[in-house]
Amino acid sequence: MATYSLGEIKNSVPPIVQQRTINPGTQLDTFEFLTSGGNINLSITNISGGGNVNLSLFHDANGNGSLDQNDTFLGSSGRNNQLDESLNINGSTLQGKFFARVSKQVVFGVGEIPVSYKFSASLNSFSDLLPEENTLGTISQDTTRSGAVGDLDTTDVYSFSVNQNDLIRIKLSKQGGNTRLRLIEDRNQNQQVDSSDRVIAGFNQIVARGRFNGPAINYLLQVQQVSGETNYQVTFDRSPFSTT
Repeated sequence: MATYSLGEIKNSVPPIVQQRTINPGTQLDTFEFLTSGGNINLSITNISGGGNVNLSLFHDANGNGSLDQNDTFLGSSGRNNQLDESLNINGSTLQGKFFARVSKQVVFGVGEIPVSYKFSASLNSFSDLLPEENTLGTISQDTTRSGAVGDLDTTDVYSFSVNQNDLIRIKLSKQGGNTRLRLIEDRNQNQQVDSSDRVIAGFNQIVARGRFNGPAINYLLQVQQVSGETNYQVTFDRSPFSTT
């Protein structure tokens, strides 16, 4: 088992990013970090090699600096087939030390082969990480998805493409708390929101446009908690430019 210390993660600073490999003979990496309270955003992307990895998060509840049975389990992400993993926790009432565990899942028949991945961590109220959680492909017809965000899952991410001369009206309906939308064109493809990206935010509706001429544009849509626990439905309505 390898342990990596990230120091203190602070609000409104770029994410901490580490490229790591779990080699044969070990099954686990642990990332330790400190916060003074805030939304904790973690992601694992670019998984490659012989197997898969899952992600889990713990809070050092007893303050002894070590991960043990008395610490608080905050959540986990366990997808298959080397899909991106993510955790977004409202940690506004939690301070101190945290442990993010990345565990290797050996694929049957592959054997002990190294697994590489990119681990990212940030402490922003609205997550600046862009894992591909829900892949919609090219929006060629009206599409609807449902989900929920809250303190233990503050952000959902949808990835999709918009063809040339198409326009997608994205509409959000919600029950319970409050949420907002954020649409990102990750222009440098670094899987995080930064100054090089095109970003549009709104509470109930956003428009994603394709090019007048040229290839499709890839977008990521975040549905983000503002307050409370919220069930939502997001609708992608397709139409050509000429109808607007």
